[in-house]
Amino acid sequence: MLKKTIDIGEYIKFIPKQLEAKKYIGKGFRIFYGGARGGGKTAFSLIMAVLSCMQFPGLSVVCIRETYSELEEAFINNLLRHYPTKIFKYKYQVKSRTAWFANGSRIIFRACDSEKATKKIQGLEYQLMIIDEANNFDEMTLQRLQGSLRNAHVKGFVSTLLMTGNPGGRADMYFRTRFISPDYERWTEGELENKELYKFVKATVYDNPYIEKDYITTLKGLDPALRAAWLDGRWDTFFGQFFMEWNLNAHVIEPFNIPHSWPKAFGLDLGYTVKHPTIGLWAAQDPETLRLYIYREYVGPPTSEGGATEQYALDIKDMSYNDNCDLRFADPSMWNSTSKDRWDDESPAQIFLRTGIHLEPANNDRINGWRMLKAWLHWTKNNPPRLQIFNTCTNLIQTLPSNRYDTGLKKKTEDLDTRGPDDAADALRYLIMNAFGYPTGYEQTVVLNEAKEIIKRAEEVSLERLQQIAKSMEYEEYQGSPLESVKYDYHNDVFESEASYYG
Repeated sequence: MLKKTIDIGEYIKFIPKQLEAKKYIGKGFRIFYGGARGGGKTAFSLIMAVLSCMQFPGLSVVCIRETYSELEEAFINNLLRHYPTKIFKYKYQVKSRTAWFANGSRIIFRACDSEKATKKIQGLEYQLMIIDEANNFDEMTLQRLQGSLRNAHVKGFVSTLLMTGNPGGRADMYFRTRFISPDYERWTEGELENKELYKFVKATVYDNPYIEKDYITTLKGLDPALRAAWLDGRWDTFFGQFFMEWNLNAHVIEPFNIPHSWPKAFGLDLGYTVKHPTIGLWAAQDPETLRLYIYREYVGPPTSEGGATEQYALDIKDMSYNDNCDLRFADPSMWNSTSKDRWDDESPAQIFLRTGIHLEPANNDRINGWRMLKAWLHWTKNNPPRLQIFNTCTNLIQTLPSNRYDTGLKKKTEDLDTRGPDDAADALRYLIMNAFGYPTGYEQTVVLNEAKEIIKRAEEVSLERLQQIAKSMEYEEYQGSPLESVKYDYHNDVFESEASYYG
């Protein structure tokens, strides 16, 4: 029977970084592609959704973003615009937001902006899951969505997860510790068993030689923090970052022996989950320079079993042995009675006291506490920060720069977003505010002026403006080089009969 060869190279074009990521599709990998603007993230996602459906009959693909308006602009409109239905043999159903291919494969487009939407996505099974701008979701949602990946009877295709994103989202910590700089201590048991399947392919605007120069010029003209994230792909700084004073080179140092005579203090934030663990921090102050050093941290293992508080207390007691640290401050809610660990409603603070750890309820003035902490973190080219952290305090180093300003409905302009990894920051705030106050010689007016400047800049680059910038940039990424031409063969009679139906 005669065959008709269709060259679709003019429709499907790859840049080198996309080809690098392409080799992992359909082989069971968990892929994070991108890390900056202009690397062709969304374009690559759509290409792989279409090609996978054409190559593997019966395949189910789901493309996920936060809202349907984003799906329409990023995926659906581009599918219909760049992939003619007659050539690629599919029919798009508006009501179900599904593209059905002639071989029985399908691409389902789903928004995930609520608990109900997450459960709806979980109700089906997919072999290729694509989560675009994935770090805008929280870690728990990402974990739950991945549970819908299944290896159905699709020959030659192993279920695959493809995620894309830029620095500056709610799940930055997840992507930093799983893909950018893997920290296996934060991985779940299931993730550790398959750690060789996690792949990060970094793609920036500089990896795409066919992006227009105006696009790069626009990125270079952004707010410095946003520019560092979107143009350079830096994950340690981003627009909306709460601790903009943070600098890895300035704040993190090699450990040294702390003299026994130096004043010391301890801060504690109690938690029981992976997302919000128990964090303890120890600080010592050089009596001559008055510089503070965070020299030790405790991260309590997550648990749902009773007795956790007592175990945390015993662990901290062991770590504090002969440490000459008598000032210990903790979240004042620890003095509330609870039945989590004992039948007699003993409070967490009482449990600590019973094990030999005396705690003081911390002043929990969040706004003034953050101002003090930022004063300690403040530094200039000629003046190092008053607070430095031993590089052994890995949780604090990872989480502190990941905190964002509060953007919730009841947001407080000078507060951080408690939905993020705020536990170490809280422990540090209790310690700083209650044991040390403002750095000597650092006037509160300086901090207030800095806070006003931060607010001013945040107002100048409003959320609406950021959305406009993102929208104007996002769809320019559909440019690339014809580095790979893909051909498919179809029987003449099949193509002709299906073309009229799917056209």
